[in-house]
Amino acid sequence: MVRPSLALCSLGFLMAGALEYLDADPVSDQIERTRLFGNINAFAYYFAELLVGTPPQRVSVIIDTGSGLCGFPCVGCTHCGKHLEKPFDLKASNTSQLVKCAFDCDRCVNDNCGYIEQYTEGSQIVGIWFRDLVMLNGSDSDNRPVLASLGCHMEERKLFYTQKVNGILGLAPHKITGKSNVLQDLYKDKKHVNDAVFSFCLADWGGLWTVGGYDSSYILPGTSLQWVPLHHTGYFGVRLMQLRFGAQIIGSETDFVTTLLDTGTTFTYFPHHVYFGLITALKAACGGLGCGASQLSDESCWKLEAGTRPHQFPNISLLFQNMSGDTSTILWSPEAYMFQRHSAANTWCYAFADNGMSQTTVLGTSFFIHKTLVFDTSQGKLGIAEAACPQNHYRDMQPIINSNSDLVVSGFARSAPFTSHATIPTPPLGHIHFLALCLGVAGLLLLLLAIVMCLWAYFTADEEDEADTEDGQLAEEKPLSHPESSQTFKVAVSNRVSPGEIAI
Repeated sequence: MVRPSLALCSLGFLMAGALEYLDADPVSDQIERTRLFGNINAFAYYFAELLVGTPPQRVSVIIDTGSGLCGFPCVGCTHCGKHLEKPFDLKASNTSQLVKCAFDCDRCVNDNCGYIEQYTEGSQIVGIWFRDLVMLNGSDSDNRPVLASLGCHMEERKLFYTQKVNGILGLAPHKITGKSNVLQDLYKDKKHVNDAVFSFCLADWGGLWTVGGYDSSYILPGTSLQWVPLHHTGYFGVRLMQLRFGAQIIGSETDFVTTLLDTGTTFTYFPHHVYFGLITALKAACGGLGCGASQLSDESCWKLEAGTRPHQFPNISLLFQNMSGDTSTILWSPEAYMFQRHSAANTWCYAFADNGMSQTTVLGTSFFIHKTLVFDTSQGKLGIAEAACPQNHYRDMQPIINSNSDLVVSGFARSAPFTSHATIPTPPLGHIHFLALCLGVAGLLLLLLAIVMCLWAYFTADEEDEADTEDGQLAEEKPLSHPESSQTFKVAVSNRVSPGEIAI
C-alpha cells in the first residue's frame, strides 16, 4: 500500500520555507540607509548619526571619504569641545572593550592601543581604540549593529575642538594600525549589506547615505548613472581629463595629475592656473549683470536679485575617463559650485578655491551636491548622476529601542534653530513586507491542509487493511481466470489507489 508520506513531506517543506521567509529579514535589497544632515555655509560639512554601544548612545560624525578613522570624544577627555551630543561613555556600554596594545599599534597608552591623527588644515585628535557595536541611525528600522573598531578621543585640537559635530567617520580605504574601518565592518554583514558599495545623495541641506547599494529613485528623469574607473587604494580617486566653461577649455589632462574625492573637504580645490582661468571666464561671462548678478568687491561673491538663485550662471563641465576609455561629461551646476551665504541671503559665493602650485585636484563636498555618487569598490568604479536629493535640516532624532535592542525611529523632533524644508522620506518597503505576509499566510494554509490529510490517512488506514483482507479471501474463493473474478480483482485494486497517485 502506498502511503501519503511523500505528499505530506512536500507540503511540510513548502510550509517551513514560507514560515522561514516570514521570519527572515523582509528587506530584499540588503541596503542600509540613514539621513544625512549639514550644509556648506552653516556647518561646512555633512554628517550622519551612529548608535554606538549597548544600550545605544547617539554620536554625530562627519562623513569623510578622505580619511579612515571613526572616532569621537569619550568621557574623561582632557581637551574636547562642546558638541551636539554628550561624550561617549565607555563604562555605560555593556559591549565596549578597549583594544590592548599589540605589534600593530602606533602607540601605547597604559597598555591600550592608541592613535594620533593629524589633518591637512592642522587639526589633530589623540585617543585610544576600542571595540563596540555600531549601527547607522535613521528611518530604516532594518539597519543592524556590527562590531567595529572605533576611536575614543582624549584630546581635540583646532577644528575638531570647535566643530558642532562630535566626531568623524572616515570612509577611505586606509589601513589604520591594522584596524578595519566602520565601512569595512558593515560590508562584512552579508545578511543585511549586499555588496561593497556605498553612495551619497547631497542636497543644499542634508541628504541620504546608503551602504550595500544605492537608491536610484532620486536620479533626475532622463538621466542615468555614468560610470568611471575608481581608484581605491589608500584614497578614492578618478581621472579628470578636462574642465570646460561653455565652449572654453579651462584645464586639460596634463593639468590634473591627481584627482581625489573628499567629502571631508568643504570646497573643491583646483591647481592655481585652472582656478585662475575659471574665475576669469566667470567674470567675463557674468560681468555687467550678464548672469543677473553683480560681483562684489572681494570678487569671490555675487549679489543676486532678492528671492532668486544663480540659474543664469553657466554650468561647468568636467570630463572624466569612463569605463570604455572614452570620456563622460558631468555637469557642475551653479547651485553647487556656488553657495548661498545665509548672513546675506542674496549673496552667492564660489564653492571652489585655489590649490596653489599643487597639481592635485580635490573634489570636495561642493562637487557632490545635487548628485548621486555611487562608490562601487567591488567593481572599482564610480557612478555619477544628477539628482534631486532629499533635504534634511538638523534635528534631534529620538530613537525608541525595543526589547531586541533594534532601532525603531518613531519620528524626528526639531530642536535646532533652523526652519526645515519638507523632508523626502526614503522609499517605502511596504510591498516587500506585504509579500512576506502573503507567503506566511500561504504557509499556514498548507499546514492546515497537511493536518487534514494526516487525519484522513489515519481514519482510512483501517478501512484499507480490511479491504486487503476481503480481497485476499475473495481471490482464494474465485479463480483469477474467471471473467467475474477478474472484474472483482480490478475493482479491489482501484479502491487502493493512494491520494498521491490520484493527483498524478
